[in-house]
Amino acid sequence: MAALGNQCPRGDAEMAQAAKALKTSFSFFSAKESRLETAFEHFERAGNLYKASSCWDKAAEAYTQAADTQRQLNEESQLASMLNKAGDSHRKAGNYQGAVSVWREAIDVYVGLGRGSSAANIQSTIAEIYEQGHLGEANSEDTIKAYLKAAELFVVDTPGRPQAANNCKEKAAYICMNIKQYDKADELFMDLAESCMRSNLLKFNAKGYYFRSLICLLGRGDVVKTRTRLNEIETKDTGFRRTREKELVEGLSTALVQEDKDAFGQACMQFESIRPMEQWMVSVLLEAKRQIPEPPPAPESESESEDEPPSDNEEPPGAQEEEVDDLT
Repeated sequence: MAALGNQCPRGDAEMAQAAKALKTSFSFFSAKESRLETAFEHFERAGNLYKASSCWDKAAEAYTQAADTQRQLNEESQLASMLNKAGDSHRKAGNYQGAVSVWREAIDVYVGLGRGSSAANIQSTIAEIYEQGHLGEANSEDTIKAYLKAAELFVVDTPGRPQAANNCKEKAAYICMNIKQYDKADELFMDLAESCMRSNLLKFNAKGYYFRSLICLLGRGDVVKTRTRLNEIETKDTGFRRTREKELVEGLSTALVQEDKDAFGQACMQFESIRPMEQWMVSVLLEAKRQIPEPPPAPESESESEDEPPSDNEEPPGAQEEEVDDLT
């Protein structure tokens, strides 16, 4: 590690050489171009030396300066490459906002060059930064938008990368569920299911996405749309008719219509006896169950004394802990 640390002074020397090249006076365009190219070589070399020493802030600055020389030379491929390296250095330095700012310019350049896959890879990394909570709430609109933009970019190239795009859409859909945007989650899961149905290799995955879509509809309490959607899915994917997932959706729909919490719990228990529910599913179904009103309290017995004093052990109103929600 000591040898790597010695690279920083060499990086500083390269930065000084780059600055010197830029300050040299010139009168012809060819001379200007030559000096920009010389400065670029020094800036890039400095960035590489700083990178080898994990001097990430300095590396980010060096690569940013290198990018500026390429911007002036209209060398877009090198410009995008230097911006990408600058963004990565900012990220490793913990400057996430700086990374995203530089990367967004790199994405625009890559798109202009027709390199959608390169742009999508960067955008996917931006989405992960949002999801990790480095720029605010992890589960947020910004995170969803970042993943959906990455999904769009993954299919820009010909041929595109539909599986990578679907992975981004799936992540966005789960985040939508986390923030209770069930309509948007439903839309994304249906889109993923339809994408799978168009591929013989991926048809088997469609069932899971269809099921998630139906659970989202139950989460918002839309039984009518749930039942309509279930009929549509059975027409498209006949294998869905014989699944535990269909039985669960039917049982929960009936329980919601009848406002029967016991029936709701029984449907969940029957499903869980075959396979455990994932956390996303528990969270959404708890939202659905909360929409079932509590039964009216039993009438008070006439034999009870109205003047009976409270027990010494009785807690004052509001002091008892709330009962934890449970699907069963």
